[in-house]
Amino acid sequence: MNKQIFDIKRFGKYFCTELTTILKANWVNLLVMVCIGLIAELTVGLFSTIFSGHWTGMPAPTRFVPFAVFLVLMSMVYPAKFYGHITDKKAGSAYLMLPASRFEKFLSMVLNCAVIIPFVSIAIFLGIDALIALIDPTISSQAICSTSIIPDGVLQDGKFVVGGEVLPISAAMVNPFLYADDFIFGILIYLLGALYFKKNKVAKTFVACLIAGFALNIITSVLAVCFGGSFMDMALTSDNMPKFLEHVLAHVGLYDTINDTIFNVGILAVIWNRIRTIKQ
Repeated sequence: MNKQIFDIKRFGKYFCTELTTILKANWVNLLVMVCIGLIAELTVGLFSTIFSGHWTGMPAPTRFVPFAVFLVLMSMVYPAKFYGHITDKKAGSAYLMLPASRFEKFLSMVLNCAVIIPFVSIAIFLGIDALIALIDPTISSQAICSTSIIPDGVLQDGKFVVGGEVLPISAAMVNPFLYADDFIFGILIYLLGALYFKKNKVAKTFVACLIAGFALNIITSVLAVCFGGSFMDMALTSDNMPKFLEHVLAHVGLYDTINDTIFNVGILAVIWNRIRTIKQ
């Protein structure tokens, strides 16, 4: 590869410098984020002590709520905190003058914002949660990383069983790693918003997502009205349709991954184009 585009030594130096800069500038925010579960545990325990006279912690299923809040806030806040300054005239000009190619800056941005810092943050959050479960005797030593949200008896031998019947749905749907690409997509969406909007980046990106979702819903509704009847007729008359649907349900994890990969590659292409063409 042309060294003007990518040089491993230059990239490594730039990547480490940018990561260090992000951590130094945002360590307080990062600390608060990973401690959301601890804050929720202390709050619930404190109120329990005040009103009932004894400490009662949050059971594992309940602690999924602060974990979900943590994931959502991280997806929305991290991109603007880390790279929102790029749209500022002075700071953006300084960013463009840094000794690295546009591609190296793009790669470093994606790794730092969508992979390394978020997943390390998740590991720290889960580590704190495991420590809470170990220390607090009122929550039966249950860490959320070892707790399933699937009711007992529903998942048997890798298959979904409801009412005594085995459903043709892939057990991979309960694998949390299946949704890592969805999580990354959410971060990339807000990273794109941080690179395009100059002010109120998080709010404007959220509104843009609502508008896009609304438009997509209208389009799919129109398509369903126009072609849904024909599809249903074909499904009801085709002997292969039940087998096809069973195949899709059995491999839904694979199709979900392919679909998410396509969307992630698409959003990465738009982000790269923004980095490639950005000017102050």
